[in-house]
Amino acid sequence: MIYWDPKLETGIAVIDEDHKTLFGLLNALLRIIDDGEKADDAALAIAALNDYATGHFKREEALMLLCGYPGQDRHERDHNAFRQGMKSLQHLFSINAGMVNLRGVSDFLLNWLQQHIAVSDRAYVPKMQESSALIAKASENLISCTSFDL
Repeated sequence: MIYWDPKLETGIAVIDEDHKTLFGLLNALLRIIDDGEKADDAALAIAALNDYATGHFKREEALMLLCGYPGQDRHERDHNAFRQGMKSLQHLFSINAGMVNLRGVSDFLLNWLQQHIAVSDRAYVPKMQESSALIAKASENLISCTSFDL
């Protein structure tokens, strides 16, 4: 089980809620692994994590664009690399689930997420804080799904 670390909070509510949901989805994958790793359940958890991450990235990128964050291109490259990795993982898992070390994958995903939030996401916080009223108004219009039944 992994736990949300308040030190990772950005102070941008919609982003922080997304990050907490991503941690929850990783926990769902870990529970599946701990319970004996049924391939169908694991595939659903991986798909849910990928789908939610994709939505989160779109929300985050929209807010970066809105506030004029100068590091957006590099940040989006990180997101695109994650998406491509998840797509490859899903493909490999669909071909032969037994080839995938899900514990190793979940460890990698957790480390990537923590590092991405602590470094890459933390970098845009000052720019978004400069535009806090605009960000708050835009956040009201961003659709954020925060629960999954896995």
